[in-house]
Amino acid sequence: MVIRRLATALLGLAVRRWPARLRDGLRREWAAELHVLAEEERPGAVLRFAASLAVARPAREPASVAVRARAMGRALRLTVVAPLTAAAMFVVAVVVAGVLLPDTGSLQYGAVALLLGAGAVVLARLGRWWTVGGATTTALVLAVTVPGCAAGFLQYALTDNSAKLAAHGPAYLIFFGGLGALLHFVARLATTGRRARAWWTGALGALALADVAVMVPVFLATGTPHPASAPLWLVTALTGSGFGLPSPAGWEIFTILDQTELDPQIFLLCTGIALGAIMHRAPARNTAEESGLPSPSVP
Repeated sequence: MVIRRLATALLGLAVRRWPARLRDGLRREWAAELHVLAEEERPGAVLRFAASLAVARPAREPASVAVRARAMGRALRLTVVAPLTAAAMFVVAVVVAGVLLPDTGSLQYGAVALLLGAGAVVLARLGRWWTVGGATTTALVLAVTVPGCAAGFLQYALTDNSAKLAAHGPAYLIFFGGLGALLHFVARLATTGRRARAWWTGALGALALADVAVMVPVFLATGTPHPASAPLWLVTALTGSGFGLPSPAGWEIFTILDQTELDPQIFLLCTGIALGAIMHRAPARNTAEESGLPSPSVP
């Protein structure tokens, strides 16, 4: 029984490393070979065969110049066009809110936040065209987190503002570093068919990371708002309002807005890009296929 389970697990690992279109044929062929070895009562040979399949390097199909060019184009869209589109959405949101709600304070901030939320949803849907289907999860995660993190650092490094870099740099590392780990988990959920759970986990997890990240520059500011209100600082930074609560209010709201600057908006839009690219790259798998392979008759 132990040998059977171990051989089946190794065979499953070996099959998943090959292109999807080849898996069914390889599964049947290898399971048949294991069955023959098991019939001959050779448990050592069964394990050696299954282990050799699990560690063998899958054959790579040669890619044409056109295929490589398309892959490069998708990579550029994800790492360059997507962030530029997010920046354009931010500008449009600010302009539209300014035209519709001139000089209205928190209402204008709230309108911008709603427009950016809608923009994040649009960016998530655009991930269907921007994502790179053949990329590994790690490569894709780096593609959707490094540009946003780098942009955050560069906006202060290029202006030689070391004080703001020291205040906002840790916030970007917290958010984008945490987002990278979160996206790996989201990808695993999506590939096992739990796509609704993956969407909610990604969205709520990114919201929690952004909430923690915006606290950093605020805590480092002179005259920090009451720490008990810290969980509300992300909402205040996006809406410019304390919602009538004792804290944050007055000078505390001003401090939060002044210290967080554009961090919350960047986090919101980058979340849309990242979740869209990860989710559309990872189609749901058939439950029966995911459940396992035909078990060879292993002694």
